[in-house]
Amino acid sequence: DAMVVHTDALVAVIDRLPTDAERARAMAEVAQSSMLRDQVEVTCEWADKARALAEANGLENVRLAAMAEKGSVLLMRPDRHDEARDLLEAAAEGAERIGDHLLAARSINNLVWYARRWREADEVRALIERMRVHARAAGFDAAAVIDVAISLAHLATVEGDLDAAIAHLDAARAADSGRAVQTKAGWTMVFRAGLALEAGDL
Repeated sequence: DAMVVHTDALVAVIDRLPTDAERARAMAEVAQSSMLRDQVEVTCEWADKARALAEANGLENVRLAAMAEKGSVLLMRPDRHDEARDLLEAAAEGAERIGDHLLAARSINNLVWYARRWREADEVRALIERMRVHARAAGFDAAAVIDVAISLAHLATVEGDLDAAIAHLDAARAADSGRAVQTKAGWTMVFRAGLALEAGDL
């Protein structure tokens, strides 16, 4: 609810911001907020506006952020997966080029969830490692631990290695019991519980 209130307040003042750079950044922030709330069309609208304004003013970081938000939300649309993949891959590569580790980590992390559908396991594993490196460089060590573990656990299930999947999740929880793990505990433990049931561990 708070996100909705703050996003609406930002939308209300965008046109009154004094510079194109500020307006472009604000539009990208609105796109991110909309993406996090699974609003596909709204995200695409704001991301396209932010990207156009960023390109007109040479704001590379904003352009890449807008691409990342649009690519992330389009992963929810099976008919636009190719576009989503292209946007996220371009955003990740661009973020790496300009040294924006957080944006690179976010782009790759979102890409990893779906990459196992169109890439071989070793290629997905390399993507996970890229994400880990950028997350740590951005100062998110704890998030890197749990996100990498979850991604590796999913990959292990695709490869049919139940023991490895369980080990990845359990090791991450043992290594870091801080906020990053607690924040993701609900759906991570649903995943872990499903693995336990598959292993016959009621």
